[in-house]
Amino acid sequence: MAKLNERSWGERFFALLSYLGILFLIPLLVKRDNKWIHQHAKQGFIMFLAGFLVWIPLLGWILGVYLFVVWIIVLIKVLTGDSYWKIPIIGDIANKIHI
Repeated sequence: MAKLNERSWGERFFALLSYLGILFLIPLLVKRDNKWIHQHAKQGFIMFLAGFLVWIPLLGWILGVYLFVVWIIVLIKVLTGDSYWKIPIIGDIANKIHI
C-alpha cells in the first residue's frame, strides 16, 4: 500500500466524501476504478447504515461512541493520505459486499 502523503489531494477529497453521510455515493459511483477510494466508499456506506442504529437505546449509544471515534481516526488517516485502514468490524462487512 501507499506510504504517508503519497495520495493526491483529489484522491483524499473523494475518500473524505466517503465518510460524510450520504455523500459516500459520489466516490462509490464516480471513482470505481480507484481501489483505495472504492474501499473507503464501501466503509462509508456501512458507517452510514450503522448510523441509523444509534437511535436504539443503550446499544445504539455504545455504537454511536464507536462510530464517532472511528470517524475521527479515519478522517485523520484520509486527510494525511495514509494507507487504507480497515476499520474493525465495519471493514470486514465492507469487504463482503460487492458494489
